[in-house]
Amino acid sequence: SEGLLIDGSTIAGNLSAGAAGGVRMHNSSGSSAAPRNVLIRDSNFLSNQAETQGGAVFADAGFNLAIENSSVTENRAITSHGGGIYLDGSAATITGSQFTANQATAGSGGGVFSQNSGSLDITSSTVAENVALVGAGIYKVLTGDDFLHISGSSILANRAEHASLATSAAGIYLDGGSAAGNSREFTLTNSTVANNQSRATSDASTADNTVGAITLNNIALATITNSTISSNSADDFDGAIRVANSGTVTLVNTTITANESRGAGWGAVHNINSTIVAHNTIIADNLSTDPSGDVLLSHLDAASSHNLFGESVGDVGVLTGAGNSKLQPGQRLGLSESGADGGGTWAHVRL
Repeated sequence: SEGLLIDGSTIAGNLSAGAAGGVRMHNSSGSSAAPRNVLIRDSNFLSNQAETQGGAVFADAGFNLAIENSSVTENRAITSHGGGIYLDGSAATITGSQFTANQATAGSGGGVFSQNSGSLDITSSTVAENVALVGAGIYKVLTGDDFLHISGSSILANRAEHASLATSAAGIYLDGGSAAGNSREFTLTNSTVANNQSRATSDASTADNTVGAITLNNIALATITNSTISSNSADDFDGAIRVANSGTVTLVNTTITANESRGAGWGAVHNINSTIVAHNTIIADNLSTDPSGDVLLSHLDAASSHNLFGESVGDVGVLTGAGNSKLQPGQRLGLSESGADGGGTWAHVRL
């Protein structure tokens, strides 16, 4: 199929009165045509602005976009979505790249926005310090057999800033529509999600579903492996992870610690009508005023095994799986570079 190569280029300081501050990809044949390949390699997108979507890059249906060893920095979608890139029906593979300090302050997806049948694969990349109302780092709507795969990457210090929203997330926001019968998948592997904040910009905020790190709505299958989720916070609700109306979410060799809910939410993990199974995972030293700093045991599948929980585990649920334990009074977690507990990334281990 036809292709486009942007190689070793800098696209900076452009302003669009509509979509696409830097580059716009439009397929006049629509999504029914053979996908067109686009490679962006060793390039920089800096300080571009779009009045609507796609501060740096806009792609509508029918493209396979690959971004390699590139940076997307300080771009802005002024009134809509996708401060860095906006994907509407196109697939994207992002490798070895940085999405930093992009803004969609009136919309979703400060760093990356993707919707309408386009899978998204992010490897060895950093998404940091982006700002949006929802999904400040990454916002993805899954349709069909879409997936979001993140591996060896860091989602850091993104901010979801809102005056009054029913739903938000600072790091990653993922929505699969109707969960029944779909095969929509999310994986997070060998990655770090840290220091993301969901912030209320008004004292009168009525937001009640805002999340610091990751929101998963209506996802058929999700797996978080060898990853660390730490020091995320939400002014209004859940500090780390919220899972709602989804299938099975599996946590393996993962550490969830030092996250904070400053409102009426869970510090670490909140389960609504879903199945969460944890193995060899640490959920400890998270903070919340109500109802639980870490997690309600009843929110985890009974087969969860070989986990370490903090003192602030709520309710009196009993996990029948083998090897679960709890921090003793006065015990805390400290950082270890070895990754012996909690996966291949920097780990928090029992002191």
